[in-house]
Formats: sequence, structure tokens, C-alpha cells
Amino acid sequence: MAKWIFRPWDEGDWFVMKAADVAEILASNGMTPEQAIEFSAKYSARCEAIVVNGQVEAIWGYTEISPETAVPWMLSSEALVADARQLVVEGRRIIGGLKERYTMLYNYVDARNRASLEWLQAIGFSAKAMIPAFGIAKIPFIQMVA
Repeated sequence: MAKWIFRPWDEGDWFVMKAADVAEILASNGMTPEQAIEFSAKYSARCEAIVVNGQVEAIWGYTEISPETAVPWMLSSEALVADARQLVVEGRRIIGGLKERYTMLYNYVDARNRASLEWLQAIGFSAKAMIPAFGIAKIPFIQMVA
């Protein structure tokens, strides 16, 4: 198991995003991976790169909606999700820390993105609602809450 290093995101931090994340971004808001990363970093209260073996393999962060509510997010590479055990361990740690500060965490996930839905459930999220025509693609997304 490779060690994951979390550090503040830098504008030079780019990686090859996994296909499911690219499809989800496109369906949700029509952005390219680069646009989504820049937008997410700009509007997040916190944004970090996840470095594995010297390479940026993901970014994660959260947007504060209110003093009680935040929207955590992550965009990753195939290499990051290959280590499923560490992905769950780190996800639980991050979400646990956010739950100490916020009473409500949520985000919307493309219903086709089964791996992300399963991972979110493993780290403490549950499906709250199915939105049948979400985003610019008007396809099903699931609201996940923790």
C-alpha cells in the first residue's frame, strides 16, 4: 500500500481523471475536467491534492453552504481508486472530520457511477433522493447525504 500525501492544491496539479468522473462532470454541468478542477478549487473552503508515489492522483475539497452544511467532493484517477481499502479508510477519516464541524453533508452523484455510490455508502453516506432529470444532460442523479 502506497502512502497518500494530502497537501494544498496548486494550479499546477493535474492528473488523468477517471472516465466515470469525466462523464459525471459533463452530465452535471458540461465542464471539461480542467474547468471542473479550477471551478471546484476556486469555490471551495478547502481544496487538497492527494499525492501517491510522487504523482497527483486526485483532488478533494468541500464547499460551505451554511455554517451547518457543506458539500464535499472528490475528483480522482483510476490509480487512486485501485487501492479500495485505503480509499475507504481515508474517506471515513475526512468525512468524520467534516461531521465534527457540519451537521449536514451532501452531494449529487450520477446514477451510472456505481463505484462512487458504493464508496460513498462505505464511508457513511446514504441515498436520500433520486433526481430523474439532473444537470444539463437531464439524466438521473442521486442525492447522497451524511
